[in-house]
Parts: sequence; structure tokens; C-alpha cells
Amino acid sequence: MKDDFCFHAGRSVTASGAGGTVERSQFGVNYGRQLSEKLSWRGSANYTRSKSQSGPGGTREYLSGTGGFEYLANRWLILGVEGRYRDVFGGRQIRGDYGGEFNATIYFPARK
Repeated sequence: MKDDFCFHAGRSVTASGAGGTVERSQFGVNYGRQLSEKLSWRGSANYTRSKSQSGPGGTREYLSGTGGFEYLANRWLILGVEGRYRDVFGGRQIRGDYGGEFNATIYFPARK
């Protein structure tokens, strides 16, 4: 079994409108695990805080997460399923949402 782990963080200040700035801080984590020779799992969680330095707008916070499985059906086909969640806090009320997808990755042979 193989595990992959990554923690990331960042901070930035960018120009916004007439003389204003937005300060953004974020961090997150990604994790994956090879469960068997053909099955793997991946997940991630991210948090961002965005603050307007001038004028209205205040502070907003964003939270998101994903998780899913991939199955190696054969050497040219990978089947997957993934679920997602995201939400926004602060400022104008925005409802959180959920989603997901089924996917397939097909590898075509290289030309010679």
C-alpha cells in the first residue's frame, strides 16, 4: 500500500478596484491511498479566508472538500467516482452545495 500526503498554505494581497486590496489566506490538505493493486482513494479539504482591506465587503470564508475512488479496470481504462462539498461563510448568505461525478479515463496507445 502506498500513501500520498500534501499540506499546502499561502497568503497574498492583491489590488481590488479603486485603491482597495484583498488579503487572502488559505490552507489545505490532500491525501491519497492505494488500497489494492487496482483500487485507490483520494481526498482533499481546503479553507480560504478573504478579507477586503477597504470599503464594504468584509470577510468571507470558503470551505471545500472532495473524496473519491479510482478503479483500474485494465491497463487502458480507469473508472472513478467522486463527491464534493463547498460552502461560503460571511457576507451575503450563500447556501452550501454538494455534488459528485462518475468518470472514466481512457489511455490510447502511442503512435509509432
